[in-house]
Amino acid sequence: MRFVLSYVLPFLVPFAGYGVWLAFARQAAIRRAAGTLPRWQDAPWTWLTVTGVAFVVIALFGLGLLGDRSTEGTYVPPHVVDGEVVPGHVE
Repeated sequence: MRFVLSYVLPFLVPFAGYGVWLAFARQAAIRRAAGTLPRWQDAPWTWLTVTGVAFVVIALFGLGLLGDRSTEGTYVPPHVVDGEVVPGHVE
């Protein structure tokens, strides 16, 4: 499952996005020709904003599911041992 989420899904997302855009573009062209396309749908900024917000929500949701959320142990802050910085960690 991790392989699919890490490699396959990010590879397929642009193709899915193009397919969705193509469907909306065709529908907008039909509505534009008929004169029924609202003015706000003709501007790309609306769709770019909606898409950006959707990607942020998906990324935060994924981070919440896949992130390391261990609450057990004691946090040890970064410190210097023998002249080398030891990164912070949970013991």
